[in-house]
Amino acid sequence: MKPAKRKEAKGVARYSCQAGYFSLLSAAMRSIAALFLAPVVFAAAALAQPRNAPLASPQCSDDYVTVERVGGEIIEIQLAPEPFRSADIFMSGPPPCLRMWMQVLKIDARKCRLGDRVEAKGVITSDPDSSAWQINPEKNAYMRLNADFTCTRLGSR
Repeated sequence: MKPAKRKEAKGVARYSCQAGYFSLLSAAMRSIAALFLAPVVFAAAALAQPRNAPLASPQCSDDYVTVERVGGEIIEIQLAPEPFRSADIFMSGPPPCLRMWMQVLKIDARKCRLGDRVEAKGVITSDPDSSAWQINPEKNAYMRLNADFTCTRLGSR
């Protein structure tokens, strides 16, 4: 009986030592998994937001970095002279940028009318010397219809 007890004692001791090693290893793996999983969870949450989220910008940040959604009505449309292919759409905006403009392509500007409801997403900047506000696209040179802004007739809702 004595050899059997000794074997049990060695087995138990060896098992408890291995259990300590594996618990340290599993704790390290959990920490590493959490470090890599957290950014994935945040990215998934950001992508899960609806694209047509309500307008959330009560003001214009003017920091040249923040992408904002603003809404208003078209006040004026100015087409550039030929051979230029751009146009400026002036719209009402939230305070303090009550009047802002965006540069669009003429083909897109022709699809919008004075008084249309405009929703635009981009980087808002200001020129304090002329008290002018502009909304710029995130990626392109011009704001693009249905990509960076939309025009909706007030009667067609």
